[in-house]
Amino acid sequence: MQKKCFFKKLILLTFFTIASLNVFCQDKLLSMKIIYSVPIMRSEIKSSEEKDSIEYSFIVDKRFWWQTFDKVMEKNEVSYDTIVSRFSKALKDNFKREFSIGETKLLIDNNVRKVQFEERWWYDTKTMLIKSEVTAFQPIVTVDSIVFDGDELVIKEVFSYPLGWFKPGLSNNKKSEKIIIASNIEFNMPIYNPVPYQYYFNHLEAEYSLPFLDMLLAKAENVEIKTYEMPTSTISYSKLEVVKRMGHDELEQIVIEDSLDNVIEKDTVIRVRYNAEDIEYFRFGQQWTFDLESLTFTKQINYFAPIILLTTSDNSFRGFYPLFYIRKD
Repeated sequence: MQKKCFFKKLILLTFFTIASLNVFCQDKLLSMKIIYSVPIMRSEIKSSEEKDSIEYSFIVDKRFWWQTFDKVMEKNEVSYDTIVSRFSKALKDNFKREFSIGETKLLIDNNVRKVQFEERWWYDTKTMLIKSEVTAFQPIVTVDSIVFDGDELVIKEVFSYPLGWFKPGLSNNKKSEKIIIASNIEFNMPIYNPVPYQYYFNHLEAEYSLPFLDMLLAKAENVEIKTYEMPTSTISYSKLEVVKRMGHDELEQIVIEDSLDNVIEKDTVIRVRYNAEDIEYFRFGQQWTFDLESLTFTKQINYFAPIILLTTSDNSFRGFYPLFYIRKD
């Protein structure tokens, strides 16, 4: 009887060990360190007879964001006075004039319009959804201006200042208060940084990103994962629809010689296929939760899309083309 119990326990232990290993093996590394910024405000030009101005609106929960920001400033290792002093100097260096303490504090209070994150990324090889762990974050103050882009008025960032990295602590209190800063914040981010020596900023190593994207496209085409036209779509794409999404027409110039050796240039449209190397952006829809005790950001991916950057023949920006969306069940 004791032997039976022993073998039963051994079988159960083996089963749970294999099950846990299978779960672990589903996660593959995508990036040990990636740094990127996300706007927390939306900007819009408001025109009037007197002047044009910029109007801002929060795309996160305003009350919970300020609760988060106050907690971070309160527990920052660098004192608030030191942050104000450093920021005042940066303003003077950039704008070539003195800023009073009141002006500086007002900019900190009103102009934090981005959050920069340092994260580790993995992906689930079954669902292909990305998982992230926030290892540090910092609020960023920005100053914008209205400028002409050709004949059109646009908003341009003229100054940016990070207030300092904050690394989350540990909390053993399971009842610690957690607040949802954003139930679904959507943003696009470039995944390859062309600037030398800024390897972590908006940059994925090709040795990790390309296998991930190859697997993602293959699973989508083989209908091993559900893909959608929009995050809210009720019907997923068929194999034929995915293949269609991944193809596009390109105008190619062909040079030929006729029987009299005359050189003839001819434009022709050819059908080509997008592949992993063509994907330059990711689009995320995320839920952000903040632990007020450990000051830890937790992110849940609601949906994700690989994005093609569309440009004209002279490399002018035309728009973003999401190949498809995948989302959590």
